[in-house]
Amino acid sequence: MPVNKTSSGRLLEMPGAPYRCVMRVKAAGLTDVGRVRTGNEDAFVVRVEARVFAVADGMGGHAAGEVASRMASDTIAALEVPAPATAEALRQGLLRAVTTANHAILYDGERQPERAGMGTTLTAIAITADCREVACAHIGDSRLYLMRGGRLTQLTHDHTWVQDQVDSGTLTTVQARAHPLASVLTRSLGSFDDVMIDSFTAPVEPGDRYVLCTDGLTGLISDELVLKTVAQASTPDGACRLLIAAANEAGGRDNITAIVVDVSAE
Repeated sequence: MPVNKTSSGRLLEMPGAPYRCVMRVKAAGLTDVGRVRTGNEDAFVVRVEARVFAVADGMGGHAAGEVASRMASDTIAALEVPAPATAEALRQGLLRAVTTANHAILYDGERQPERAGMGTTLTAIAITADCREVACAHIGDSRLYLMRGGRLTQLTHDHTWVQDQVDSGTLTTVQARAHPLASVLTRSLGSFDDVMIDSFTAPVEPGDRYVLCTDGLTGLISDELVLKTVAQASTPDGACRLLIAAANEAGGRDNITAIVVDVSAE
């Protein structure tokens, strides 16, 4: 099962699909415990053959966060991807998988009191067989970025208290980054039975580079530095290694996970 929980990256490369895909997908994922914590509660999924990718950042005591993130990533790793499928069908499939993961986390927490209250973020994408569209399902403060034409765009919206304050105009983005409540989530898997999950589809262009990451990265380095770091790497594996190194150089206060997905013309 292509779910990675180790601190070593894994580069995977193959054609996006055997269905006359007009573009090619390359991807790599890397996770690191950081410089402060002793355990890693992040998890990630890299399935190049199915064009499915995800990051999860768990929370909860007694290693419950690691359990929650693994349950979420295992659900995405087991996602059956019909081929060919429209982006809308992939979006619906991701939503079903994320909902299933949420119920599984809640149920496990009810059965095992030591895991009560555990939860996780989850940001997952699936690319169509022709590599022309991407679908995303997202909850929490892990992020999906798109680098296109030398610019970096955050495609997901953080479900955090400070982001709500930024949206309302109470805080600036600079104030939000340094706020003591910056890591307080307003949505996560495992919090409610009917939790709201963001989802969308978007077109893909040759040369697109997607970055999925946990807040152990974005909580320490700015979007400007993410762009600069990713832009200087020629491969997804190299980009992941540079991102992890940058977050550790900035303090490494949390677990750090990054996936980089490249879509290029054949």
